[in-house]
Amino acid sequence: MATIREYFDSDFNSAARLHVRLLGTDELGVEAVILYDFSAYAAFLACYLPGPDHNLPFFEGLIKGLEYGNTSVRFDGRITLPSARAFPGQPRIERGEGLKTGVKFFGDPEWVSTERIQMTRRVFIYTESQLLDGEISQLKATAEASGHELQFRSTRHAQERSKHEKPLAFISHDSRDKEVIAKKIALNLQKLMCPVWYDEFSLKVGDRLLDSIERGLKDCRKCVIVLS
Repeated sequence: MATIREYFDSDFNSAARLHVRLLGTDELGVEAVILYDFSAYAAFLACYLPGPDHNLPFFEGLIKGLEYGNTSVRFDGRITLPSARAFPGQPRIERGEGLKTGVKFFGDPEWVSTERIQMTRRVFIYTESQLLDGEISQLKATAEASGHELQFRSTRHAQERSKHEKPLAFISHDSRDKEVIAKKIALNLQKLMCPVWYDEFSLKVGDRLLDSIERGLKDCRKCVIVLS
């Protein structure tokens, strides 16, 4: 199962990411990116907050502190270009007074710069902390009152989402290779957003091993065989 951090890193992979720091949040470990969707000519903010102990007042304070045109952000020197598989064009980074990102869609002679992309009021929060449904609704109402359109994605979001993601690869291994080889392969493939069938991840209490293996083989498009 992918973690909420892995979803933060991999969602919106057709957009360019400008990695920034929200001033005043360094001690909280908040990571933020401004995502530039060149296809939609829109930009929006996404934040990741580690730790399981943040509560509703904390998130409300974070949202109220975001003011369009007034909130200070610090560029941390990193730009992630759109995924070549997901983006129908050619991206580039221009160096001048600062770093600028531009793209050119296949078949279009003009380059589009991030300076032409309008910032929207869409905000995504990815967090390891969980709120109750009523608290999420209250947080979204607080965000709306502050002029934001909020999407809250927590560990529950990751758990529910993973239930609907079919594994792409079945990992077959000898029990003696489990910890040293197979598990490392499974974990790293998961980090690359390649869902896998691996017994430790896929077997649930009450499952019959042979039935589960048969389902995994039928569902997966690839098979990774570990031989040592």
